[in-house]
Amino acid sequence: MNIIVLRIKNYFLVMFLLAVSGLSAQLNTITGTILDANAMPLPGANILVKGSTQGTQTDFDGNFSVEASPDDILVISYVGFVTREISVGQQTDLKITRVREPDPAFAQWLYRTVGREWYWVDRYYWSLNKWEEWISDSCISLWIMELSGKPIGFYMLDPQDNNNVEVSYFGLLPGYLGSGLGGYLLTNALNDAFSMGASRVWLHTCSLDHPYALSNYEARGMNVYKVEDDLQHIPDGWPIPDPLT
Repeated sequence: MNIIVLRIKNYFLVMFLLAVSGLSAQLNTITGTILDANAMPLPGANILVKGSTQGTQTDFDGNFSVEASPDDILVISYVGFVTREISVGQQTDLKITRVREPDPAFAQWLYRTVGREWYWVDRYYWSLNKWEEWISDSCISLWIMELSGKPIGFYMLDPQDNNNVEVSYFGLLPGYLGSGLGGYLLTNALNDAFSMGASRVWLHTCSLDHPYALSNYEARGMNVYKVEDDLQHIPDGWPIPDPLT
């Protein structure tokens, strides 16, 4: 049985450039971003090297930089939150890079793996030939987030007329949701879109999206500029969305 559900589509745009530091370790300088469970930055969070007076606070965007060695432990505290201790030496390499000449099979795998939970069906059943045709005949670019060399998220940017860039697809792989990395990934997507010369960056979401998607977009300076009702086809054999169960 095929199912049609009503979804509310929200369209977002952002008109200014945002910047954020990534999670990385170079020599003895540790930089990172402190986010809450809703991917909102925590300004004024305290980061202290355990057993020392060396420390700092996060800035307005939740970013920090502190000197520490691989054997040190960072104590992170914030009013109303449980204090956490993180070993510097256990931190892994997180990076976002553009994929040059992306393999259609890899792009298809990312789309299906990330999108099935959110009912991405527009290209779910495309053949590899159609994926290859779409990628090669358009200016769309693919960017992936890797954790220790393993892909954990991606976004695709589509340059359009009048200096518009659409964030066509964006998301984390299952297992990394709720980690706070969605905010970092989206900030990088906006930065890269503006680096293409965009004066307007937009995307759309809907009521089938992650429950924190809306707050993530708005936290990055995006605003709803259009809301419309739309019918979403749910393929046979797919799980029924929670609101309908």
